[in-house]
Amino acid sequence: MGYGKFVRSVESLSLIPEVQKLLEVGRKNPIPDNFVSFEPTNPSLMIDWLSVKFLFWSDECLNGGNVISTTPDGEIEYKVDKHLKLDGSHDSRLLIRTERSKLPPLPIFDNVWILSVTGNPVKWFQGHNIFGTSDLPNLVYELFEAISKRFGKEQPDFIRDAIIHGHYSISRVDINGMFELGSRLDVLTWLSSLERTARTRHGTAVAKGNTVYFGKNSERWSLKFYSKGQEIEVHKLPAILQMTSLPDFANNKLRAELTLRTKELVKLGLNVGSSWLNIDVWEVYKEYLGRVEMSDLKPIDDITLKLPRHLGLTYLSWKRAIAFKQCCLKTRFIDIAASCLSLVSIYPYQILSNLFLTLFP
Repeated sequence: MGYGKFVRSVESLSLIPEVQKLLEVGRKNPIPDNFVSFEPTNPSLMIDWLSVKFLFWSDECLNGGNVISTTPDGEIEYKVDKHLKLDGSHDSRLLIRTERSKLPPLPIFDNVWILSVTGNPVKWFQGHNIFGTSDLPNLVYELFEAISKRFGKEQPDFIRDAIIHGHYSISRVDINGMFELGSRLDVLTWLSSLERTARTRHGTAVAKGNTVYFGKNSERWSLKFYSKGQEIEVHKLPAILQMTSLPDFANNKLRAELTLRTKELVKLGLNVGSSWLNIDVWEVYKEYLGRVEMSDLKPIDDITLKLPRHLGLTYLSWKRAIAFKQCCLKTRFIDIAASCLSLVSIYPYQILSNLFLTLFP
């Protein structure tokens, strides 16, 4: 086959041109300089969803069955392997499937496949994705080792080394950031304002419930904002985790999720694992988060939201240092004062005292 001059041992496999091409997938574009760093600046980020392919030794095909297409005469046109659902901790799942590799026909490559893995590895490991890791290379390595042990497939050293050095392809990655606000109400109020006032180059926001999207159907990148506390009420945590402090921790958290898909990853040179060995994920994340243009917002406190609308506007006038008594009709002023007196037995002292200060500064 002409490979003898290259191959002398397992260690020399990387000298085979075809292996180099597979394991050292060339980046079509260089990584932007501002992404390069060896020290993370924001460790609170986490890798959420991930679609990755890497070398994997297995003496059997791993899939969840097949989908077969036939002609009207019953002749098989083609067959597609389905993904195998791999259960993790607390019933979270990954989708995996082996695919044929195009390695040279050498004995060392017998039973070496390309393993396609899609899912949320952090959730698969620990049962939730309220927090996790932004270290993508180590996350992929731990995933590789865990799948190997699950199926009892001892991996050759050259495959393990390939994973360590980032020789795998990435077709999608979600990077999540979480921000703490005063309360759940503050999170929902902020999301409502975001929907109405913000835009990106994709255009204005699209909302579904209390979730706000930018570029929802884009083939390149998208952003999603939502209340993490609300999300885990809809998609409940495993029962054992519901009894921990996790729900309280997530209650007032705003989640901002960046999704990078194949075309954008290729553009950034981040479609191969080796590119992630020396980048600061925070720099990537804030580059896209900064593309959201949002008008100035005035915070709305709990007092404003608890009052009837006509009194809430009066209270806001006071907060903005507007002498309400001097800028409204006498009859209107009397009506509002009477409304305040009628609420004495309903609203807490703090709310009414602030409201009376509005009327009688």
